[in-house]
Amino acid sequence: MKKNEPILSEEIPISDLTDSVMIVIDSNSDANRIKVLFRGSNAILIGQDGIPFNLFVFPKFSEVDLPIGIKKNLHEVKFVGFQGNCMEDTLGEIENFIIPTISLINLKKIESLTLRDANLDNLIDLKDLPIKKLTLQSVKYSDSRKLITALEQFKNLKEVFYDQSLPLEIRNSVNTPNLEFTLVGFNGKKI
Repeated sequence: MKKNEPILSEEIPISDLTDSVMIVIDSNSDANRIKVLFRGSNAILIGQDGIPFNLFVFPKFSEVDLPIGIKKNLHEVKFVGFQGNCMEDTLGEIENFIIPTISLINLKKIESLTLRDANLDNLIDLKDLPIKKLTLQSVKYSDSRKLITALEQFKNLKEVFYDQSLPLEIRNSVNTPNLEFTLVGFNGKKI
């Protein structure tokens, strides 16, 4: 398969999700061009014209689980959403997962990253990615100074959407010109 060549439908494995997960695709383009390229219990990959652009993953995700045809074009992904405990009972205590940087390092076109239920202690490992928009919800960290330094190191970052899990003191301590912070609710909508 050549770069940017669409993935053939015969190469797309179909797996059943064990719990209910709803993904809403909002696009101004022709809806027939947007399709689910892969779905498994730990990842859902959406593509347009057969090229991956949106990846939703859960803590147990590994690129090894992806078919070769999909793995070859994974670097095309522009939007990534990590969410912890999506397939598990969310009524109990949610354990924040460590960001799987190995899975993200090769996504050289990533523009938007959402981290929900994540531990941000290794966020600095992603500083060289071209992320413009970072959404942080229900996050934890052990060192506020280290987190502030990490946020300041992102070269392309323009917007940070955050919820109550990120204290105002961190937001106010980040010294990066033209970086906007926006408070959002549980649903990701601006407050």
